[in-house]
Formats: sequence, C-alpha cells, structure tokens
Amino acid sequence: MKTKLSPKLAATPRLSLVLPFLGLFVGGILLSSCASRDLRSLRPCVVSANSEQLNILPAEDIDLLFMIDNSGSMQEEQEALQREIGRMVQTLIDQDEIDALIATSPELEGARAVKRLRVGAISSDIGVAGFGADLTPQEVQQYLENQTLNNYGIVNCGIKLDGVGGIEVDAERARRGDMGVINRVSVVASVPDSNGDPVPCPASYPDFLFFDVEEDQNIGGFAADVSCTAMLGITGCGFEMQLESVLLAVTPSDSEAVAFAEVHGGRGVADLPYPEGNAGFFREDAILAIIMITDEDDCSTAEPHVFKGNSDELVSLDDPILQSTGQPFRVNTRCTAKYVNKKGEPTEPLYPIERYVNGLLAAKPANRLIFAGIVGVPNDGSVNADEQIQGVEGFDSILSHPEMQVREHVRDEGGVLVWDTIPGETTSDFVVPACYRCLDSNGSERDIEHFQECNNAGDDLQYAVPADRIVRVARGLREAGAIALVQTICTDDFSDAVTNILKAIIQQTKPSCLRRALNRDALGQVPCNFFETLPEGMKCEDLADEGRDPEPYSVSEDGIETCRLLQLVPTEDERAAGQYPQGQGWFYDDYTVETIEEQCAHLDVKAAVRLANITPTPGAQVRIDCLQPTQAEKNVNSPCANDAACTFDDPDQLEQFLVDWNLSSERYSVGGEQPMFCDLESNTCQIGCESSSDCPGSMTCVGEGRKLCIDPTCSVR
Repeated sequence: MKTKLSPKLAATPRLSLVLPFLGLFVGGILLSSCASRDLRSLRPCVVSANSEQLNILPAEDIDLLFMIDNSGSMQEEQEALQREIGRMVQTLIDQDEIDALIATSPELEGARAVKRLRVGAISSDIGVAGFGADLTPQEVQQYLENQTLNNYGIVNCGIKLDGVGGIEVDAERARRGDMGVINRVSVVASVPDSNGDPVPCPASYPDFLFFDVEEDQNIGGFAADVSCTAMLGITGCGFEMQLESVLLAVTPSDSEAVAFAEVHGGRGVADLPYPEGNAGFFREDAILAIIMITDEDDCSTAEPHVFKGNSDELVSLDDPILQSTGQPFRVNTRCTAKYVNKKGEPTEPLYPIERYVNGLLAAKPANRLIFAGIVGVPNDGSVNADEQIQGVEGFDSILSHPEMQVREHVRDEGGVLVWDTIPGETTSDFVVPACYRCLDSNGSERDIEHFQECNNAGDDLQYAVPADRIVRVARGLREAGAIALVQTICTDDFSDAVTNILKAIIQQTKPSCLRRALNRDALGQVPCNFFETLPEGMKCEDLADEGRDPEPYSVSEDGIETCRLLQLVPTEDERAAGQYPQGQGWFYDDYTVETIEEQCAHLDVKAAVRLANITPTPGAQVRIDCLQPTQAEKNVNSPCANDAACTFDDPDQLEQFLVDWNLSSERYSVGGEQPMFCDLESNTCQIGCESSSDCPGSMTCVGEGRKLCIDPTCSVR
C-alpha cells in the first residue's frame, strides 16, 4: 500500500517495531504540555537501530470462548479435544507450563501466566430458522406415511423421533437451538485427569468457570471442570450455524451494531442473565479468545426455506440426481447450493462474511481479539500457523488450495450430473472433503491417495468439508488487526493444533519489556516515534486532544491516516515517586514499580514502553520506530548530552577502548586529549578526527566543524 508522508517527517529513516496493542485502560484527562520532537536525520553509520516486538500491556485477563460443533459427526473430534483442553487451560494459568513451552519456543521468552481466566463453551446449534416449528397434524401424518421428513422438519433440529414410529416437535429448538448461551451442564459423566483416571463431573455448575491466581483454587480441578462443560455431546442440529452462534454469544442485547432476526430472538445475549444469556462472563478489559471446533462449514441464515426440501420460495438450480431414482436431490448440500427466488432471481440466503467480521469487531476491538479454529482445512502440511499470524497471505494460501474449493461430489453420466457416493455414508449428496483420514478395522490410519479408496471391510472414513466461510472470517479479522489462526481438524491428535493456538494466545501475555535499554537525550527523551494507524473514516485531528499529533504522519491511497503519538518525559519528582508522567501520550519507563518489580522483574533490562492517560483507538494498529542504539556503556553510539559523557576518567577503560578501536595509545590519555566527543546531531558519542588517518580501519573522517569517523560503505536501513 503506497502512502504519502507528511513533509516534516518524509526524510526521516525508520525502522519499525510492530506492537500488538492490548487491553490498556488508563485514567486521566490532563493534556500534555510537553511536545514530542520529530526524529532528526542521522549521520550514516554512526547510529544503529534495534527492532523488538512488544505488547504495550500484557494480557493478564482472558475470556476464552469455545464454539464446539455438537452435531452427530463430532464424536471422535470431541474426544480429541477432551484430551487437550485441560492442557490448554492449565498452560495458560500455570507459569511452570508456560516456561516449559518457552523452552521449545524461544520467541515466547518473557510470556507470563494469565492472572484471571474465564472459560465457556457454546454449541453450533441455534436451530434451523424455525423450519419445522409449525408442523400441522396433517404434515405429521404425511411424514408418518411417506417418511419424507426433510420436507417438514429436520431431526435433532427441533424434530425428535420418538422411537415408536412417531415424531415430537420442539418449536423453540427449531427456531433458536442453544442460542449461543454458554453451557453450565455436564453432558459426560466424567473426564480423564493427567494420569487418565476418571474425574466425576457434577450435574451442573452454579456459575461460569473462572480462575483467579489470587484465589485459593486448584489448577488441575479447574482444568477438569472446563473439560466437563466443554464436552457438549453429539445430539445437536446437523445444520450448523457456528458463526451466528458466536455472534449471538458475544453481542450485548442493546447493541446497535448487529441486527438479529426475530427467529433468533432479535438481539444478542452477551448481557442477558442465565439461562437466557451470558451476563457476567465477558469483561470489557479482557482479551477475547474465540476457538471454533467443527468439521462443517458455517450455514448461518434466517431463511427457513434453506432447509426445506420441497420449497418453492427458495429453489436450488441444476440439482444433481440420485442414480437410484433419477430425481433431483439435495439435503446435506442445501447450505452450499445456488438459489433463485420465486421470480427466478439469484439470491444468497446465508448471511454475508462481513456480518461476522464487523460484528465481532463491534463486540471486541481487533487489538483485543483472537479468533482461532480447528476446522476443515487441508491436512497435507500446507497450512502454516506462522504465516497466518504474520498476515492475510497465510489465509489467501489456504483459500486458494485446490482442496478448499467448494465442489459438489458428483460424476457425469452421459451429460447428466449424478451424486457420487462417499464410503460409509448412507445419504447421497456431499461436498468434496477438504481433508480426510482413513482408519482400518484396528483403528490405525491407512495411507490412501483418494478418500474413495477408504472402502475396505471395517474402514472408517473421517473427513471435514472446506471451512470456506470460517476461514474468510478469520482472514477479515486478521486484516483488521486481530490475531487469527486456523488448523486442520483431520487428525486424531489435536496437540499440535492446540499448541499453535496456545502460542498465539501466550504471545499476547508478554509484557512490553525491552531486551536492551534505550538512550535518553539531553531533554530526557528517547529517539523514537510512536505511530497509530487508524480505522477507516477516523482522522488524526479528531484525536488531537488525546495525545496525538493532529497532522497525519502518513495517508494511504485509500485515505487511511497514521497518527503520531506525543512523547512524554517524566519529571525527576515523578521518577522518584514511580508515577506516570502528567499529560497524554507515551513514555519510556525504566523506573516504575510496574516495570522494575513486576512485569520486567525477571529480565536483565528493566525497561518498557507505556501509554499515559490515553486509551488505544479501537481497531487501530500501532508501531514504534527507534533510531538510536541501545548501548549503555561508554562507547561509540553511547548516549550523551555533552562531551563529559564521552570522556574517560578510568585509564583501564580508556586503554580497552583504544585497543578495541585500534587507536593510538600515545595520543589519548586521561586528563589529556580524548578520543570521543558528543555529536549533538545524534546525541551519541563519536570518535573525533581531523582527517581520515585519525580514524580506525577503513572509516572516513567527515563533517564540518567537529568532524567524526564513519564507515562510508554502510547505511541506516
């Protein structure tokens, strides 16, 4: 994306530090009386730069929401999740577990255990938009006579077979299912502990599950409780509305950002009391991590005719035929079919992808949102977690994969499309799987070239369809600045998928500690600029009273503005008291208790970058550019305000410096001529010279007035 730079900053070389901007809420309304300086142009090769990835504030509070598909095909997948969900939760709250993960993933160095964790699980079942809710006695009789229930209702979607040839109708489940309400009831009798021994599950829980390090709670017991409530069984509706279920769960009932259909209650349930909703679960200042586990793609809609086999309101075109009858047929694939209305006009009954991208961002800003899924994506090794964390290109690669193209499983018989069969299935219309596994009669995975080869006696084909809509939502959220990640569900071992998701979450717990200290200049500032790229439609001038420069630093071709935050310098009294500086902006913190004794106490360098008296702009992306070196010792590029800071008073230190830089020991001495002076253009110590013969090695003497030695072959990048 091309950008136009502000004239006053266009010449400044930059090196970016990309910062995930997380959960900062700081009080205060005082306006800064200290203006932030632009970075000066720097002499080539006299100033180096460092780059670090930071979190402005670590994620100490996380609301972890699982969306678990509870349809009939999810038995093995829920069992695989059950084996890992306890480990996932325990790792988040146990520093020993995090340290063990750091040992194999050095990029997580500095990550800390979550202090307060809430965990809940919702199902994929929110009914079928009311289809079957209003069955008449005549329609029930027609079903009993003709056994064509798909024209009247869907089993497990408000319709229940009574076992004696009749049916029972639950109108509310046909309309709303579980409505995105977090489960508090145990579906399973017990869950295994770390040794594989069963731990009994209580029948129900009086409240949502939460863990607080300051409370006297057992980590293992908490992990077991999570497993008990997250195993939702396999009796849910087979037409899954995973995305609408999540959106209902996280959206407050009074939200104006999202409109819900009346058949789904007409409102979100995030703030409604249990059992109607999830009041008390979501916290405004917490990171929201959503994890979806499903083998089907999303079918979110408010249109009941999607599910009606003989609908004349919504007609699917060019339906392949059943070989046995020669008649058009469509049941499983009604969510992926192409439709026309009564007038013959093309229509799309499913909700658009943007509804879920925008709706989730309305519930939680991108910089406090994590969206992950164990879903139908290829299991051939092509799905790369790191690429997805880095940007949308990772999702584009997944979406362009041949197996991710949504295709109906048909064959051509003389110009007529006929539904092809899938091994082990009793119905006949399917989408080509995105991934699959073939298990033999002993439960061992068998290597096959195509899923149709899984047809030996005792073979069990396990597969998932392309999660196209879910991946597109993940891509949209990643593009907006959220953390997003998808992993394949086609495995009996979720350990790798869970580890990758854990790493994405734990990365956000790393505090804003620096690996090396920054240098203060004579004014007490560090030579860095802090930038915030605003969401579309927002202007820097609108934030001028909130610690931002009103003049944009840059403007993209599509009008997106990047603002510069003002740098504050704490006074001596504020430093002595360990207080944030007065005013609004950002500051370099190497003195507060928060940094020295808490967040950075475990590190050699106890310094951080913080905001004072301002809150992050929801949906914005931020970065910090620093151009000054981070050396603290007296050496070339050390910080200085005057020559005294570059003067050697210790003969041994001077001798070592002269040896390191190959300078004459006869020329320089303590109390006599010194090799360095303070270059006031960069506020750094540099070797002085009259000509290039005074410089070490291949360095060259440059400048006017007080000259200094530089390496002419390098440049600042």
